[in-house]
Amino acid sequence: FNREQFAKDLTRILIRFYPFHKEAFVLSLNARYGSGKTTFLQMWKTYLEKQDYKVIHLNSWETDFDDEPIIPII
Repeated sequence: FNREQFAKDLTRILIRFYPFHKEAFVLSLNARYGSGKTTFLQMWKTYLEKQDYKVIHLNSWETDFDDEPIIPII
């Protein structure tokens, strides 16, 4: 499925554009239900951590239980 190359490409995008966004960068991964978005993100997280990047993974399907969206992040 060429997911490794996709992960490398996204990593290069983050490295390139992150400094230009005042320490904030939002990336949306959009695909149909069941296409492997969550699996890809878990694999990408592992890939980034092996490269010594700090990664926070927040799954909204598991944490969308509060009226205040900051609560699951804290």
